[in-house]
Amino acid sequence: MTASAPTPTPQADYGQATVTALSGLKLRNAPHTGGSTIVTMPYGATVAILGTEIGGFLPVRFGETEGYASASYLKRTDDAQATWPAATPRPTAEPTKVPQA
Repeated sequence: MTASAPTPTPQADYGQATVTALSGLKLRNAPHTGGSTIVTMPYGATVAILGTEIGGFLPVRFGETEGYASASYLKRTDDAQATWPAATPRPTAEPTKVPQA
């Protein structure tokens, strides 16, 4: 039996960012302020951006831990002029027409 190569850690598809909140930034289990805090990331910490913004929060990886962090307190490190990846707009349903009597 031969040993297999370790599975590589997935790389961020959306770049990296740095925590700008002086008191640290909460990594949450859901993309809103009601989500439980997993860990508080220190000022200057680097995170990998894992997806698009959801209601002002970005899915990120801090070390080996994944969660959501407020986009307002993250600054892109890969391109200072870049904006956060935009969410794909969802189509809105057409209202059902009610026949007139």
